[in-house]
Amino acid sequence: MKVTTRHGDYGLTDVHGKRISKTDLLMEVIGELDTLMAQIILCSAHDETYRSDLIQITEDLTTLCSYLAGYHNEVDFTPHLNWINERLSTLEIKDTQFRFVYPFTSITAANYNLARTFARTAERKCFMMAEQRGMDANALKYMNRLSDLFFIMMVRENLKND
Repeated sequence: MKVTTRHGDYGLTDVHGKRISKTDLLMEVIGELDTLMAQIILCSAHDETYRSDLIQITEDLTTLCSYLAGYHNEVDFTPHLNWINERLSTLEIKDTQFRFVYPFTSITAANYNLARTFARTAERKCFMMAEQRGMDANALKYMNRLSDLFFIMMVRENLKND
């Protein structure tokens, strides 16, 4: 398998048969989603507790990248949004007082915290894309919920170590 093409040596890349600048907003968004997916895979490799959820999220984000890159004309993110809303409802910790948690003593919790921050960065890039070029509203809602889900996973993992 040949990986090196040298076609990107001058700052352009191929996206769905078109050459675009590597600094294009689309590449920024896809790059942030790729970073997030790499962190999600790391979380899954360290902890199998939420592995099926993490695989689902990775598949959802891959679908989003494919949609943004133009490989699909339309993607209805409603089922993805419904899924994440259900997972949030199921996993949410019923606590009377919210407080932020810092996972100083658990590598697994720290990985979920890092995923949370990457999700927030990717969300901001998606909203930039939406403002400038449009984007599916339910995909944006999904991205907004994603950092909450990673926060809950982090808190749950931290509670195991208390």
